[in-house]
Amino acid sequence: MREKYISGSGAGERHMSGGSRSSEKYMSGNRAAERQISGSRSNGKDMVGRSGEKYISREKRSGKAFGFLTVLLVLIIIFCVKGTVMSREKKGCERNNHYYAALEQEFVNSARKTLEGQGLHDCGLDLRWVADENGSREYTILIHHRRLDRMNGEDKAALADLLSAAEFQEETCTFQYVFG
Repeated sequence: MREKYISGSGAGERHMSGGSRSSEKYMSGNRAAERQISGSRSNGKDMVGRSGEKYISREKRSGKAFGFLTVLLVLIIIFCVKGTVMSREKKGCERNNHYYAALEQEFVNSARKTLEGQGLHDCGLDLRWVADENGSREYTILIHHRRLDRMNGEDKAALADLLSAAEFQEETCTFQYVFG
């Protein structure tokens, strides 16, 4: 169907096609604009404006925004869950460290009393430990005193046996004594 009309700004033509979509073309002077008229606003393609920039339909923009927000929220949730798990593990490690710190302090005090009872007053006593991944600890006790240099191996072994009586009884802990 073809229809001619005359407007105030000049002559123009209107082309109409059948079906659910119709195309209207208006021509006046140097300008030409084409507009798709359909049941929905988007025909699956990006629309182009007068100056050539592309317009993205509102449905596409909201779909992209929804996808972006979904990914962002999932990442935030993963980060928070990981932080919670790591915090619980850290608190468990702190509890173990406090527990062992109390046992170590008790052991050092008991070892000092044992050493003073053997005539080794004001001796240096260093307690060092290494923790394995499975939670076991290996303690090295360094004992420094001038009289220890003059002791033979049997006396040092007897002193180590006396000190082992002061050890705290944990299955996962081992003790080693170094005299110097």
